Amino acid sequence: MKKRIVSMVFVWMLFLSVLLGTQFSTVAATQTGKVIIYDNGHAPHIDQYAAASFINVMREYGTVQISSSAITPELLGNAMLLVIPSPDEAVIHTAAEIQAIKDYVENGGALLIMGTYYAYFDPSFYDPITSDYGIKWVDGSNSDMNDNDGAYLYFVLFDTFQDNELANRLKVGVENIKMSGTALNITVPVNVTVPVNAINVTVYPIVTGDDDPGENRTVTYDAGYEVIFNGTDVIPLAGVELTGGGKIIASGSDFFIRSDRYGFFDHNEQFLQSMLDWLLRAHHFGVTLGGTTYNVTILSNSTVNDFNFSQPERQISFNVTCTEGTTGFYQVNIPKALLSATPIGNWTIFLDDLNITDFAITESQKYTFIYFTYNHTTSKVEIKIIAGIPEFPIWPSVLLMLFLLTLGATIFKRKMQSLAKQSTDGDMR
Repeated sequence: MKKRIVSMVFVWMLFLSVLLGTQFSTVAATQTGKVIIYDNGHAPHIDQYAAASFINVMREYGTVQISSSAITPELLGNAMLLVIPSPDEAVIHTAAEIQAIKDYVENGGALLIMGTYYAYFDPSFYDPITSDYGIKWVDGSNSDMNDNDGAYLYFVLFDTFQDNELANRLKVGVENIKMSGTALNITVPVNVTVPVNAINVTVYPIVTGDDDPGENRTVTYDAGYEVIFNGTDVIPLAGVELTGGGKIIASGSDFFIRSDRYGFFDHNEQFLQSMLDWLLRAHHFGVTLGGTTYNVTILSNSTVNDFNFSQPERQISFNVTCTEGTTGFYQVNIPKALLSATPIGNWTIFLDDLNITDFAITESQKYTFIYFTYNHTTSKVEIKIIAGIPEFPIWPSVLLMLFLLTLGATIFKRKMQSLAKQSTDGDMR
């Protein structure tokens, strides 16, 4: 009797688990979500541990992949940002890797590339990557007798921001940038679009050294302490835009993202956040709910406006405008504390009231990342959590009730049979 009941319970539980699993399966996506790649495969001086805080900030924008492999077209095919800290001279980038990086940038990719001072760096590491875009690298070290952090002359506080579109955007809320490293040699006219080797580029110096009197001016010197640049000719940081949509931030300092020592990241956090916003084309929208403000971030190469959040409809909506003939891409980063779907397949997207299924969803501990593309010029996007799949679906509930009734009936029948047998046995005595 007991064995029969146990067997029946097992069969019913197996059936219910299969049914529940079917009810809660996630929607398969045909697209693949984009990632941020941190190049850790060339023995960088600022590895993922030294840059841990910066990497955590990048995780607010999307999935971060710490790559220990070679840089290939396949790796970059899924990248929305490639971060290259200064490599060790024993494992510099190969010709194939350099070509993959250049192809990636020229096809709309974003690159943060960082050098360091002469003892651990040579311009030949990076010139093949960036010289076609108007930037070469200097074999030197920056120093300032007056504008430094008070500990070392070569921990320079750069505060001479340039007057151009990019510098004006990145300097908001920033007094200065703490950097230790070398300078850049910009080889094209700045702040204007110019052709370089059949590629149109615009180079923006972001910050420079200063022309303080005498020995107080900023200098870049070589290993023999001979001055290479001084004053405002010292350019440690610049941005580049390519007409194909590619973006580059070139920094003579990889220390400026460092968080394990010397306080660089804490000093530069606001600037680094603004820099990532520019590289990743981020649009931020604040949503206040229950007295708490949540930040919804949309990464896109298109114009985004008319953002709206509806709690009753469990929905985020916005309008997008994409240049005709181009493909618009979007990654919407939604805080789980604001809006969360369980299972993940309950998310749905409408483009001009048309339900689209070609999108990718990934998650972190704090965010849901929804990525999709489209080819229209102007559209309304609605991202919502679908209703209709209750927490306990009705069919499993009905079947569970039938199981319990069957079990109860079986036990009752066995009990009545037992009582009848006892009554018969009593008559025989």
